[in-house]
Amino acid sequence: MGSRAFSSSGWRRAKSLGLYLADGIQQSGAGADGVIRFGVGQVDVYALAAPACMFGSTGRKVSRGKNYARQLLAFIRSANAAPLMNGAPINSNGAEVPRPSEMLVFHSMLRIASVAQGMITKGQPMIRHLPMFLSGLTAGRSLPSIAPQPFRDILPTIKQDVPNPKGKIAIFTGCLLDFVYVDIATDVVKALNMAGYIVEMPLGQACCGAPATYMGDVENAKKAAELNLNAMEAEKYDYIVSACPTCTHALRDYVDFFKDDPEMLKKAEELRSKTFDFCKLVSMLGGLPDTGDGVPMKVTYHDSCHLNRYLGVTKEQRELLKATKGVELIEMHDCDKCCGFGGSYSVKFPEMSAPILEEKINNIVASGADVVAVDCPGCLLQIRGGLDARGLNNIQVKHTAQIVVEKREKK
Repeated sequence: MGSRAFSSSGWRRAKSLGLYLADGIQQSGAGADGVIRFGVGQVDVYALAAPACMFGSTGRKVSRGKNYARQLLAFIRSANAAPLMNGAPINSNGAEVPRPSEMLVFHSMLRIASVAQGMITKGQPMIRHLPMFLSGLTAGRSLPSIAPQPFRDILPTIKQDVPNPKGKIAIFTGCLLDFVYVDIATDVVKALNMAGYIVEMPLGQACCGAPATYMGDVENAKKAAELNLNAMEAEKYDYIVSACPTCTHALRDYVDFFKDDPEMLKKAEELRSKTFDFCKLVSMLGGLPDTGDGVPMKVTYHDSCHLNRYLGVTKEQRELLKATKGVELIEMHDCDKCCGFGGSYSVKFPEMSAPILEEKINNIVASGADVVAVDCPGCLLQIRGGLDARGLNNIQVKHTAQIVVEKREKK
């Protein structure tokens, strides 16, 4: 495990690099308060400096960090960061949806990180090693890289050829599907197109608020709930779909925040009544065409905690997989036992998370499966990262949506 904090000398080098990058960005137009201001939103230069500090705080030459800083500065100057920002999102009426500055900063930082991460990923889809004080994050588990384009930019390019659509479904992507696992979100759209529905993504949506809730930050969790209730406009859609059970759980629980606010409670109740996880919704809609490429694929299934224990969905995903030609479903031992991710749990308590992941990996290997099917992006991150760190890349980890769509597209 790596150290979880900077040494005192590391902090000095980090501060030096932060000031270096701050000075450079200010020369590019940032204010004297150390904040970059774009057409929409702002970004703290010291947050941008973090990767540079990462390289410089390891006791190696500070020039490595400065090299990163120069690259990032050159990028910001050449693009003026404008391509990294979406303007205010547009709702179904064509009007701009206002977004809080915090969300703009978060989304903008992720877009910048998708470019800046090249220093670490070196073009690979997985991050296998992080320097020194962050090394614990990749101890026993690789991490995914950020997608070059967020899903909100990709959806308009997807041709949704649905003759005589049965209705419209809004997708709530959450953070991971929007900025990391865009391929999962794409296949969710394709699956729902197969079921006869058009899919839209309300662009005003943000994090579901679950991380804040689980940390006891009720104030910010409620802010996220209010933001998403207004953004999703549930009354305009037949259903709301999520491919992340944690997000589904969070959306459904918004009612708890507004018991004393009749107007918001009404919105929360409508959202709750229309929100379903991917497999549950596809099953409700009658499933998918009984097709597939017929090529043998041994699949074992991992039940995520939220999908199994809170949402009670255990049969629907298995039925979808079994109805896909070529798929042989093999149940692993303790299929419903936690993989050890638990959001920030695996970061805060790696010494407890690691053995849980190890047990899960052993059960997967013992099953003899070629593919592990999951319905939680967090579990996918944990299990795929664990397999990758152990060199077990012969076993793939895929969301159920990916398997059922890919097999049908290849038929």
